[in-house]
Amino acid sequence: MIGLLILIAPCSVLIHECGHALTAWIHKAEYIYLHLGIGPKVWNVHTEHFQFQINLLFLVGAMALYERKEAFSKAEQAIISLAGPLANGLAAGGGLVLYQWLPLPIVAMFIAFNGWLCVMNLIPYRVGSKRSDGYITLQSIIGQQRSP
Repeated sequence: MIGLLILIAPCSVLIHECGHALTAWIHKAEYIYLHLGIGPKVWNVHTEHFQFQINLLFLVGAMALYERKEAFSKAEQAIISLAGPLANGLAAGGGLVLYQWLPLPIVAMFIAFNGWLCVMNLIPYRVGSKRSDGYITLQSIIGQQRSP
């Protein structure tokens, strides 16, 4: 369980957020901000178009923010939202391949946690102001169908 908390959870959440960030970059985001954890800043890399920051309580949350002058279309929003869960699905698949050669419990936990993140983020739900990737995607699709 300690391995899950200290290593697998933050790495898996980072994989998820990198999926969003990479896809936003492909769709010409002008600035990308990746943030892992809360609390005091521990490590930060900053360039003109990118910032990656790790905070002391890195086990608690993560986010990817991306901007560009022209708003992202509904289709781009849906694609960027789906990219996070897809990244976790790919990581789980890669873990399955690795498990064939290295059948360790930590690899099995990596597979399970990434699979769980993939599925849970595809389910459309909202809790307060927090929206799942599935919810954002569904909003984008419904918004497209209502537009002329």
